[in-house]
Amino acid sequence: MISEEPPLFSVDRAGSGDKSPKQISSKTHEERLLEEEVFGLGDSGFVVDKDEENNRVKEPKRASVWEDEDDEGLAVDISSHKRLRKLRKTVEDKVLSGAEYEVRLKEFHRRVAGTKGAWASLKPKRVQGQEGTGLSEDESDTEELKRLKQSTQSITTKSAHGPPPKGILDIRRLRNANAEDPCRSIVTTLQFHRDGSVLIVGGLDKTLRIFNIDGETNPRKHGIFLRDLPIHTARFTKGGEEIVVAGERKYFYQFDVHSSAVQKISTLTDGDEKGFRKFTTSSDGQKLAFLGHNGRILLLAAGSKQKIGFVKMNAHVKDAVFSNEDKELLSVGGEKAAVRTNVCLGVSTNSRNLTFLKYVR
Repeated sequence: MISEEPPLFSVDRAGSGDKSPKQISSKTHEERLLEEEVFGLGDSGFVVDKDEENNRVKEPKRASVWEDEDDEGLAVDISSHKRLRKLRKTVEDKVLSGAEYEVRLKEFHRRVAGTKGAWASLKPKRVQGQEGTGLSEDESDTEELKRLKQSTQSITTKSAHGPPPKGILDIRRLRNANAEDPCRSIVTTLQFHRDGSVLIVGGLDKTLRIFNIDGETNPRKHGIFLRDLPIHTARFTKGGEEIVVAGERKYFYQFDVHSSAVQKISTLTDGDEKGFRKFTTSSDGQKLAFLGHNGRILLLAAGSKQKIGFVKMNAHVKDAVFSNEDKELLSVGGEKAAVRTNVCLGVSTNSRNLTFLKYVR
C-alpha cells in the first residue's frame, strides 16, 4: 500500500480572517520565491537561447570592473608634461577627458609592450564550432590557423625583400650601447659586426671600445687605447676577424679579434698626403679604399695591407663605397662629380685592371 507524502507546501487561497492583507501579500511573495527555487524559474547564471537552430548556452557579458564613473569628469593636460606628450596624436592635442586619456594609455601600452599580456585577454568558449558557420571544432581550428598564417606570411614564406609595409613603425628605446663605458669625446665612428652581437665605437679620445650588444646591459668586451691616433674610422675586415682603425695619419692600426693583438701598419706613404682619416671596405672584407685629400683613393689588400692601385678624382673625394659584388667602387666628391671605378683583381696582387668612368650631374 502506497502512502502519499504530504506536499512540500500548500497555498492558502482563501486565507483566514485573523490575517491582514499585508501578511497575505508577504506570504504569497515567499511562496513565489520558493516555487522559483524548486522549479528552477527566475534568473540564473546564464541565458538560454530558445532558437531551435542555435540552441546553446550563452555566457553573460562580463562588465569591466575597472571602469570608474568619476573618470568622465577628469581633464588631463597632456601638452604640459613631457612624459604625457607621447600620448598625442597631433600637435593640437592638449586636454583630454578621463575616458579618452585611458584609451590613449592603453594604446601606448600595446605599442610598447607588443603582445605581452595577451594571455590575460578573455576568449569566448565555443560550443559547436564557429557561430553561424556550421564548422566543427577541428575545422574551426584549421580556419584560425589559416588566418594566423595570413598575418605572418612575410615571415613564413621565402620571398624577395621589398619595402616595409605602410603604417606606424613601433620603436622601443633600449639601453645605450656604450652606457658601461661612454666616450670622453665625440663619437666619430661605429659599426656592428655582421651577426649584430658586437659593436665597435671610436672617437677622438683615441680609444676603441668593443661592446657585446644584448639590449639590456651591453657589457664592454675590450678597450684599446691608441696613444698617437685620434680615431676617425674603424671597420671590421676579413669577415669580422680583424678591425682596422684609421685617423688623420699616414699609418693605421689593425686589431686581431681572436688574439687581441694590435699592429701598426705604415703603408699609406702616398705623395704629399697628410693622412687618410676615412676608408671603406668591400663587402667580403678583402679590399680597403682609403680616401685622400686631393681626390686620390688608395686601394689596399686587406690581407697583406699592400697597395694594389689608386683612383684619382678631379675633385675632393667625400665618400666611397664598393658595389654589392665588390667589382666596382663608387665615389662622390665636390663639384657634383661622381666616379664609378671597375676594380678587377686577379689571383696575383700584381695583376689588376682599373678602368674609370666619370659622371657629372
